Amino acid sequence: MRDIARMCAIVVPEETIRAEVVRVLNAAGLQGVIADAASGELDSELAPEAPLRVAVIELADGQSRTLQLVSRLRDGQPDCVIFALDRADTDRSAAHAFAAGADDVLRMPFRAAEFEARLQRVLRPGPPADTAPPPTELEELTARLDLTPVEGRILEVLLDRVGQIVTRNELSQALHGTDWAYGDRRFDVHVTRIRRKLRQVGDTGYAVQTIRSVGYMLAREAD
Repeated sequence: MRDIARMCAIVVPEETIRAEVVRVLNAAGLQGVIADAASGELDSELAPEAPLRVAVIELADGQSRTLQLVSRLRDGQPDCVIFALDRADTDRSAAHAFAAGADDVLRMPFRAAEFEARLQRVLRPGPPADTAPPPTELEELTARLDLTPVEGRILEVLLDRVGQIVTRNELSQALHGTDWAYGDRRFDVHVTRIRRKLRQVGDTGYAVQTIRSVGYMLAREAD
């Protein structure tokens, strides 16, 4: 019987890249559902009883159609981890992908080893339910704020250094193992979302501050 909870969707026009994505997903125990790469439409492939675990979507030229697809998936499949393949690699293309709802962005050329490493991070299993320890503060905040996997990892770094400035380069090293590139706004997008969710919940005791030209700081709010 098909494990529908472990399905994945792939919208990548180039056959060689698509094959590499499938290979990495299969190696991780995920079953691929390849949509019509030409149209980029997944709606006919999806059903409420078949939730997606992972989606890999290449941003098309002009991006509007595939960005809309990312947004639809984020709204309709809230637990799906969405990877966007950014072929354009412009100053704003990655930021647009994150704003649409992508959890992570892979810049082209596609590197299978990098995708595999990032995939393993989001698929890392937790402890068995009957031996699981009480939830940590990070886990409680992640659940209360309904954070995406990437937002949760950013909050983890900030929470480890409450009251201290965390630079964008430090975030990039912690999340991706690479230096931050000037002009990359992906963290600004995610931090803006985390800040908004903190305000909406209202009683977490934390606020995120942006330190201009440097990075961010998670500060404790006064009682």
